[in-house]
Amino acid sequence: MTSIQGFDLPRSRTVARRLIATLLGAALVFHITGAIAGAKAPETLSEAERVQMEQLLTAQTASVVQRQERMDGQGMLMPPTVRFTADGTKLMVELGSGYVPKINGGEFEDHLMEIANPLLFQLESVAPLNGVDFLFGGYDVFHYFPEDWKPTPPQRAPRLDMTVNHD
Repeated sequence: MTSIQGFDLPRSRTVARRLIATLLGAALVFHITGAIAGAKAPETLSEAERVQMEQLLTAQTASVVQRQERMDGQGMLMPPTVRFTADGTKLMVELGSGYVPKINGGEFEDHLMEIANPLLFQLESVAPLNGVDFLFGGYDVFHYFPEDWKPTPPQRAPRLDMTVNHD
């Protein structure tokens, strides 16, 4: 039997399983979300519908987190929770402080996008969201990596035309 250089069969099987599980999960949640919410926006969902939607999204997020490879420095992972913000325009995903790796880099961002993208996709048919925010033990990522925080540049006031017209 010949082998292909650089081909890792166990890793490719893992990737295939993850892809299939993600697609099945997305299809299931998409089907259920459509049945629950129809064309209602999150802020117009009843309290019971909102709680049910959050439970479905939490289960989907837990499935994604369980499939992810652990990053260096991650501690004990707690079950994630997904909630709508009070105004219903964003999702808040609490992953616990154990989810934070040693380095705030591209791999960490990729892991967060693996969580955020299916959530946004699944709610796309219900209502557009303004994004997904992540919390880690109640804090944003900059609590753990303060050196990465960059303040928003100050907004400049438009220049006033100071020319005086003496007609």
